[in-house]
Amino acid sequence: MTHEVIRIPLMAMSPGTERSLLVHRFGASGARPKAYLQAGIHADEIPGLLVLQHLLGQLMAADAAGDIPGEIIVVPFANPIGLGQRFRGQDRQDGPDPKPLIGSIDEPPGADD
Repeated sequence: MTHEVIRIPLMAMSPGTERSLLVHRFGASGARPKAYLQAGIHADEIPGLLVLQHLLGQLMAADAAGDIPGEIIVVPFANPIGLGQRFRGQDRQDGPDPKPLIGSIDEPPGADD
């Protein structure tokens, strides 16, 4: 069995909280052939997250049976910060809307002076 879970810490959003990126490694580090799979780089694209969660179970079984000849790296949630900003399918807005402060792209700063 060579399944290893690597936890890469990410910047905390507030004191007392923590977020991390989970990386699952199967097989020998640096072995060939090598496959890298990730999902969730865009936090609202849920199907890939579900597929890789299902695949992890199958990879764990293959690893236990010694059936992984190379190296497989799986990052099932490549954007955990973005995922944390989704709530029931809606973007969360934790602060004031900055648009009134910065204007729009079509209107350069100071255009209304």
